[in-house]
Amino acid sequence: MALLEGLEVSEVKYENLNLGDRADAEYYSKDNLRIETLLNHLPHIRLSEIAKLTASAFYPAATHLYESGDMPFLRCVDTVKFPVISHLQNDSFIKIPAQFAEESKGINFLRKHDICLTKVGTPCYASIIYEHERIAMSRTVMGLSEIQNIDPFYLTIFLRSKYGFQQLTREREQTIQYQLTLDRVGDIRIFTPSTNFQKKIKSLALESFTFDKNAQEIQSTSEQTLLSALGLKDWQPPNPLTYEASSKTAFTSNRLDAEFFNSKYDAALDALKAAGAKSIRPLGALLKSLTNGHTPLKHNLSEGEVPFICSEHVQDFEVNLESSKRILAEHHKTELKRTQLKNNDILLTIKGRVGNAAIVEGLDGAANINQDVALLRLNQELPHWWIISFINSRFGRLMTEKYQTGQINPFLSLGTIRTLPIPVFEDKLMEDVGKQMQTLVLKARTARQQS
Repeated sequence: MALLEGLEVSEVKYENLNLGDRADAEYYSKDNLRIETLLNHLPHIRLSEIAKLTASAFYPAATHLYESGDMPFLRCVDTVKFPVISHLQNDSFIKIPAQFAEESKGINFLRKHDICLTKVGTPCYASIIYEHERIAMSRTVMGLSEIQNIDPFYLTIFLRSKYGFQQLTREREQTIQYQLTLDRVGDIRIFTPSTNFQKKIKSLALESFTFDKNAQEIQSTSEQTLLSALGLKDWQPPNPLTYEASSKTAFTSNRLDAEFFNSKYDAALDALKAAGAKSIRPLGALLKSLTNGHTPLKHNLSEGEVPFICSEHVQDFEVNLESSKRILAEHHKTELKRTQLKNNDILLTIKGRVGNAAIVEGLDGAANINQDVALLRLNQELPHWWIISFINSRFGRLMTEKYQTGQINPFLSLGTIRTLPIPVFEDKLMEDVGKQMQTLVLKARTARQQS
């Protein structure tokens, strides 16, 4: 019987199969057939009947233009976690020159109230263009434009719901990686409720966006709190074309890459000292313990009882403890015993987007971490909120940027974490900043939960 555990059987009439198209078992899973049957018995319409599907084709390489660009260039990463594309994302967009986009015949555009849909990489996520009048699409996304006879906010929410997202997931095709095609996406069924129902969904979507916007604005305010307290709000790192270091410094650092010796890093430390730092302490001197987790060998992360926290679950000041990835209780109690999380632990991302620091709060059960997250347990020498506030600040990011290795996949080793410099100011200043940051983070979290 153990061999049959998890086995699922679907019975499909031969006349309903298109053997020249899709005849794989996954396409006819019970969940997929259940949603198809349900929508067939409800008022619905095919997506291609209410929107024009479009995507960018081949275009010349543009990475060298990103720093001089003025038009947002929409990618998967800009969409997956953002159902509403807004000006709040302007700092995170890569941008290309509008003239380049216009002259590149392969680049297509979306306009206000059009919908973006991730196409490759992490496909199936829909987002509405809410505030931008015009935005360019990379090849990793597709667009829904000229939307008619349905509210675009409702359509976005439906596509992100179980009934829309599951259909999109079903229509993925796999070559090297999963991707969506225009034809398949155009064929999915869209439930068409009453106009009043669609308006209510739109109202809820906008209310949620407002709360989320408030959360991000509070988060932005919190980022300035430390800098304002130090009188460094307007400080910007220098950007020299060349810089030099002595051979002794180069060899003792065990780093020979030029970027490590960029003078902006020393300029940052000099600015902190000029602002009143009494000393600069290595993070290692403030630690009781430092470690990171690992992924259990040959384990399916969709199975298990214990949430498994990875780098994507750790943002500035915030840990998402509701990870869909899981490990077994046995893993948690044995091979990952040393990384069992507790409230007030500090987590730091060390691979990919390195340098995000957050305190574990509100943990009422078991949780553990993988190899891309470091677990820091601090002594009481400095306020903990001061330390993570500095790490997440402009100055802290410069320090993690300096000590990371690898350009394509940045990485911070546990050894380099111990060397990260932490400035020490007057006790009252550090306590006050820490308390202000804690209050602002709580406000942002509350607004995010409301959204």
